[in-house]
Amino acid sequence: MGKSPVPPASAGAVKWRFQVSGSYVLHRPAVGPDGGVVVASSTGNVYSLTAEGALRWVVPAGADGLSIGEDGTVYVGSMNTITAIAANGSVRWTFTEPSVGQGVIAGPTVGPDGNIYVISDYGGLGAFALSPEGKLLWSNPGDPTFAENGQLGVEIVFGSGRLYGAFDSVG
Repeated sequence: MGKSPVPPASAGAVKWRFQVSGSYVLHRPAVGPDGGVVVASSTGNVYSLTAEGALRWVVPAGADGLSIGEDGTVYVGSMNTITAIAANGSVRWTFTEPSVGQGVIAGPTVGPDGNIYVISDYGGLGAFALSPEGKLLWSNPGDPTFAENGQLGVEIVFGSGRLYGAFDSVG
């Protein structure tokens, strides 16, 4: 007996759409532990949607990158400020780091330990970690210092007990 023919893969279907404010969405959306989606528009509004595409909340918090913690807290970067938004849409805390550069250039990204990792441009803290409560745990300005010419929202990845971010070389 031969194998039964495998049916061809069906074409993907759009389950839902949601119109956000602004001209574009620059960074990828994040998916929360409940299957909901969070996305930031070019206007700086952060939208939380259910897995079915219904709006939960909108918070003006920035659009330079975002990440979601295991408890559903959304961490958003905007210039030199990180904002933590609870799963219900209330702002839990903000952390503003000193910077004369462009601020956040990578992250915020929730690490495997639950802390929030960020890399900021020259003149700021450089690479730094925040606790889920918004307390500065450590910072390292780098040697040479971190710098990027206009790129925002770079993702931070983790492996072998380290964090990694990639940027253009500034000569």
